[in-house]
Amino acid sequence: MSQQQLDLALTEPEALVTPPAPVFGLARRTPKPELRRIGVTPTGEWYLYGVTPDAKDRIPVEAVLTPRIFEVAVTVRAKAGKFGPRPYLDVTMLGETPAIRYVLSLPCAYTAGGVRRTPHSVRSLLGCLVTLSLADTPLKLEPSRGNAANFTNVYLDPDGLQPVRAAKIGDDECSLQQAVDACRRKLGLPPQFTLADAADPVP
Repeated sequence: MSQQQLDLALTEPEALVTPPAPVFGLARRTPKPELRRIGVTPTGEWYLYGVTPDAKDRIPVEAVLTPRIFEVAVTVRAKAGKFGPRPYLDVTMLGETPAIRYVLSLPCAYTAGGVRRTPHSVRSLLGCLVTLSLADTPLKLEPSRGNAANFTNVYLDPDGLQPVRAAKIGDDECSLQQAVDACRRKLGLPPQFTLADAADPVP
């Protein structure tokens, strides 16, 4: 060993440690992350799904802290409601560990006067998300009850001292689709909808 190597070993012994070479061949299957779905009551409270869909198994949720968002998408439940299949905005977030994902599912359509509209809870959430760098931004999401509607507050800190202030998206279906695709682009995901002639809502 040279004097230079000896000096290095005495001051930075970890520098002489050779990292193990990767072993290629058979391996264990990568475990799928555990999905924990968060729903919302008609009065705007969030809850974690229990063992069964029954209301008695619901666990109240005051807010969600996440280091990052993985996906934003609109899904349609197989079971049709009063006005047909009901779409939901699903926001998938990283949980306490890499093996846990939280999925916030908010109904994203209701019918008023025969016209399908987007609820304020979804409009306020997407209005904030389209202004952020979603792939690397820790967030706090929190339900908020207004005088006549439910909203979703977004914060940049766990204590709720740095609110994201942004205008809600429009209440029409086109605005919803534009915002969802804008969020997906920020996350490096392909668009879910095709709106070639629509304006991009991202600032």
